[in-house]
Order: sequence, then structure tokens, then C-alpha cells
Amino acid sequence: MNAARLLALVVAVSLLVPVGAVGGVPAVRLTVSDAVVAPVTPVVGEQVTVTVTVANSVGSDSAVSVDQLRLSDGDREIARATRLGALSPGDGVTVPLAASFAEAGPRVLTLSVVGTDENDRTVRVDRPVPVVVESAPPLVE
Repeated sequence: MNAARLLALVVAVSLLVPVGAVGGVPAVRLTVSDAVVAPVTPVVGEQVTVTVTVANSVGSDSAVSVDQLRLSDGDREIARATRLGALSPGDGVTVPLAASFAEAGPRVLTLSVVGTDENDRTVRVDRPVPVVVESAPPLVE
């Protein structure tokens, strides 16, 4: 058997061997089901609202206290909401976050949701939020 076939056989067999779990399923599963930017194409200096829907998955074992929603542009925080309350499994909350931009161009914001479960463990979810900021509104002729 040549070396290439032997290597292919070893790789194929290794894919069939079960591997132990890396970690257990978390007790709380926070999800971000929506992050809607309005207006869709904002203009420099205009207020932009990112409406975020956060939920505690129905399959979660415990409630979670949503401590913070944070919207960042790189290292700069541009909006924050804190102490949003507790979510039981299956519950959700919708929160508007307002911001504005001084420069035009495409960017990918980071939405971070931080919570604490019933055992005081921190739960965090990060989600990208793409936005294209225009320098001026479109001209209509």
C-alpha cells in the first residue's frame, strides 16, 4: 500500500472513532434571535436604532438574569442597556439600542449579551451586526 492510500485510510478510520465530549451542555442557553438596524442605511450623524431580541432557550435548565447588552464598534462602546431582568426558560425580551456614527462606511458592530445564571455563572453571547453608514441621504430626482 502506498503512503497516500495509507494516510487516507488512517484519516477515514479516525473520523469513525467516537471522541469524548469536550464539555457539557450549558445550563442556560441565551440566544439573540434578532438584531434589526433602522434605518437600514443610516446617514452620518443620524440616530440609528438596533433592536435586539434576546431569549433564554426553552431547553435551558434555569433562569438567567440579563445583566448587560453592549453594542461596540471595534473597541469603542456605542450603546449599552443594563439590568434587563430575569428570563425563565422560553422567555425573551426586546431592547432598542440607539447610536450614531461620525464617519461613513461599512462596519461590523459587535452585540454582546452578558447574563448570570442561577449558580452565579456568567453566560455570554456575541453576535455581529453589519451596518453601512452613508455620508448623505440618496438624492431623489
